[in-house]
Amino acid sequence: AGIPVIATRIGGIVDAVRHEETGLLVNEASPEEIGTAVRRLVLEPDLTRRLCDAGADLVRRNFTRSVTAKAFGDLFREMVLRRQTPPD
Repeated sequence: AGIPVIATRIGGIVDAVRHEETGLLVNEASPEEIGTAVRRLVLEPDLTRRLCDAGADLVRRNFTRSVTAKAFGDLFREMVLRRQTPPD
């Protein structure tokens, strides 16, 4: 890792990026908020380091090949079971 995340509050991003914990979230199409977030990262090196460390840890725990493969396997198994189970 080593790069702090600034992301918009849309879609699945908010599930991966936790504001002030693993990155900074800004409103979509808000140049002011993006600028403020960039300034914070430049002026607050402790925040930047903390976000980098927490973000890297999140990725290592949740987005490795084995974790992703297991999640897809679980999803596919669930889909097959649903298809095999007759509706009530």
